[in-house]
Amino acid sequence: MLNSFLQFLSTPYAHKISHQLHDSSPKYVGALLSVFPEARATVESEIENLLNGNADVKTAVKNMADAINKSIEEYNLVNQ
Repeated sequence: MLNSFLQFLSTPYAHKISHQLHDSSPKYVGALLSVFPEARATVESEIENLLNGNADVKTAVKNMADAINKSIEEYNLVNQ
């Protein structure tokens, strides 16, 4: 396995991948949210509630904000 990895490193592809990673701009890093999986699940759930008529827009947005803020607060407590 090590030999395969070393062989890959000697290819032009490895060089290109390395340059793409190092040359990328910070604005293209992506989501920088520690609780992204929970936030995504919350948003999906509230959109479903909205589409099914179980909540209005204002309520859905408030529920999303409350749940995501709670997740962030818990994350911050654990990771101080």
